[in-house]
Amino acid sequence: MSSKCPRSKLRPIDLEFWTVLNELPDRIPVGKDELDAIDRYFSDVLDLVFSPKPGEESTAPVQFRKRQQR
Repeated sequence: MSSKCPRSKLRPIDLEFWTVLNELPDRIPVGKDELDAIDRYFSDVLDLVFSPKPGEESTAPVQFRKRQQR
């Protein structure tokens, strides 16, 4: 005899409980204000993520201009 009862209801910890829907259009327009906010608040993190690792050459096709301090 097993002490475990079969579960009849799904709970939030069960993957089957969650349904993910993509209702966004393929392209989402981003305005200048949104880009400025992303640049202002996430620029340090994005620089770390996208910068070349030590000892690697940069493969960036464009030269980035230095940001103005705000």
